[in-house]
Amino acid sequence: GYPGYRVPILATGMGKVYLAFSSKEKRESILDVLRSPDSNENKAASKVKELEKEFRLIRRRGYAVREGGFVPKTGSIAVPIMYGDEPLGCLNLHYILSALTIKQVIGRYLEPMQKAAGEIEKKLAKANL
Repeated sequence: GYPGYRVPILATGMGKVYLAFSSKEKRESILDVLRSPDSNENKAASKVKELEKEFRLIRRRGYAVREGGFVPKTGSIAVPIMYGDEPLGCLNLHYILSALTIKQVIGRYLEPMQKAAGEIEKKLAKANL
């Protein structure tokens, strides 16, 4: 990317995990904006049944992945950082596809990422934001 570049939310692990863990109302509000005719994500955001299926899978697994796509030769894995019932942010790890498989990334990094997200969540809860 470059300064000012907007990454397509539906093309990233972070975007998908954020949407998957958002309330239905918040998720639909964001998707409605993405479905507008002037949005470059209009086509992807209009695949309602496919997205809902993917979001259910992400919620069940607790993470989202991206392999290739808008950043070729790279992948990513993302976990939500929850504040109450909504995601406040996400932790994301990018990797080079030729260096690691998604199975290796999940095996090595998913648990530490989830633990780190849990620690952040605890600190946020104590801070009473």
